[in-house]
Amino acid sequence: MKHKEEIAREFNIPIKQITELNLMHYYTSISFLDHIIQRVAENKKTDTSSVWEKFKKGLFTGEMMPLRDVEKTFGKNALRVLSALPSKKEDFTDEVYERFYRFFCGKNKEEKNIAEKQILAEINNSETSFEKKDFKSTAESIPQKEKSEKEII
Repeated sequence: MKHKEEIAREFNIPIKQITELNLMHYYTSISFLDHIIQRVAENKKTDTSSVWEKFKKGLFTGEMMPLRDVEKTFGKNALRVLSALPSKKEDFTDEVYERFYRFFCGKNKEEKNIAEKQILAEINNSETSFEKKDFKSTAESIPQKEKSEKEII
């Protein structure tokens, strides 16, 4: 890591602990973000700093319209695919990385479409299993009211 002594001094962390950190997940996520910003800028024929500033501003103001440019650049489901990018490093396997790489960085449109289908299928499977589990436990916990004669008629 380039600035580990500075980070150790600033945050009062032993250098050994910083060296042991696995920051590969962070760098991978940042590389995807950089690539997305680069491609959006190329598509809009503007500079990357302008795109990045709009994204950052939106985090604080709620102005999310610049995110539409991600879908204009990468296709209809790009934001849905991006939302599936794992936030935990243990979920970010080589296979997962490969799928996201093919979607956002791949040059072959057919491979991009296959990656999109795989990622969206995983999203749909996880949502379906969550919904079934969630609704079942909720329904079982709600006491059922007996219907009166008036409600039956």
